[in-house]
Amino acid sequence: ADIPHAKSERFQVCSFDGSDGTTYRLCQFYPVLCVWRDGQFVTHPYEFNGEAFFSECSDYELTLRLPEEYTVVASGEETLQGTGNGQAVWRISAQRMRDLVITASTEFAEPYTGQIDGVTVNSYGTADQSAQAKASLDIALDSVALFGEKFGPYPYSELDVCVALMPDVAGGIEYPGLVEIINVSDSQVEDGTLATVVSHEAAHQWFYGVVGNDQYDEPLLDESFAAFCEQVYRQYVGGVDPADIDGQVSLWADMFESSLETQPYRVDMGLDDFKELAGDAYSDQYAIVIYEFGKDFLWKVRQAMGEDAFFDMASAWYAQQSFATPTIDQFVEHLRQSEGYNDRVEELIGLYMSRG
Repeated sequence: ADIPHAKSERFQVCSFDGSDGTTYRLCQFYPVLCVWRDGQFVTHPYEFNGEAFFSECSDYELTLRLPEEYTVVASGEETLQGTGNGQAVWRISAQRMRDLVITASTEFAEPYTGQIDGVTVNSYGTADQSAQAKASLDIALDSVALFGEKFGPYPYSELDVCVALMPDVAGGIEYPGLVEIINVSDSQVEDGTLATVVSHEAAHQWFYGVVGNDQYDEPLLDESFAAFCEQVYRQYVGGVDPADIDGQVSLWADMFESSLETQPYRVDMGLDDFKELAGDAYSDQYAIVIYEFGKDFLWKVRQAMGEDAFFDMASAWYAQQSFATPTIDQFVEHLRQSEGYNDRVEELIGLYMSRG
């Protein structure tokens, strides 16, 4: 197959600025059977804006042969089987994952590596990107520890983070066992921008990677959760006062409530709903509603339930739905059955969701 030389988001051969090396990004490079749900196949169109995919967990075993100067980063575990005549054979093994993604590069330096709670985290970048790669390792290690404590353990033995060449609007992209982060400036490493992106993409290992969902129709269950986890990271790792986060959330919440009479957007909408309501501007409205308003919804539910009750609810959801593909209706029912459920939670469901 011909791999395009383009600054695409998922499938390309490219080189970083100033580099004479090559990086192959093989994302969604193989056919995936549509999910069978409610007696029919779910046949969403391929979406270029955002990550709107729907797949079940599978076991993968793949042999990859390529020139030996390439470093291989992949979902699951990558093992060099042997080399000879300038070629290398790699074995990639990934169990119970929703996707298999491979990055093969001659541009990456030796990775920064650490371990936390039995998980090996590797962070890759070029020699010029060493500050970002090192910082990404620390953020990813803290994320694995924090989200493991709050929701449940990361079930795989390895998590890879790598710098990737992609459009500036992306920030990062999540795949099971591997997250890609845009190349940022040194100031963005220092000012918390990198921490926001890496913690968000790491959170997707819990919400999308393990607890799956129909990302096209129900992005609340992964993108809103990941955006919420950014704030959890800011509080517990970044040391930000929850009152300051409350103030920021309230600004977006006020904006949401003021728009209800004129704009029928809700956090339980899918991409087709945004396309119908917003036309060509659907991706902008999607980003505001799903990332910002969805984050606000979960943060306010946490306030209404109380800290311990909320994370008890969330960890029970993670445990019950690991490797499954639940729906928003199931999540709402889970909320209503949890010990922390109260009238304020029901009020928030009615306010933020069309099905409330």
